[in-house]
Amino acid sequence: MVVEYHNETIGEVFFNPMLEALEICDGTRNCPEFTDEDFLRTGVGRCLEDVRSGRDWIQRAARVFGLPVTVDRFFKSLRSDRRLTLIKSVSNTGWKEKGAR
Repeated sequence: MVVEYHNETIGEVFFNPMLEALEICDGTRNCPEFTDEDFLRTGVGRCLEDVRSGRDWIQRAARVFGLPVTVDRFFKSLRSDRRLTLIKSVSNTGWKEKGAR
């Protein structure tokens, strides 16, 4: 029996399909303060973590996961039409890629 070991973390394995879809989808923009990648990671993390509120999540994301997020940045991003379109594009791209395999 051959066992292959990869040097990827669980987080990398989990987020890679989303990040690969992000690379090929339309609508990305260079936002150095809060990148599209950070926005997507933060959104997914918010859904997965057991937190009491958005503010609780932001504090945890910054402290534990080292994400460059602030309360203002996070909630403004949630109201962004461009970022909503980006989420849809990443989601659709990911499903198309998965179906093509």
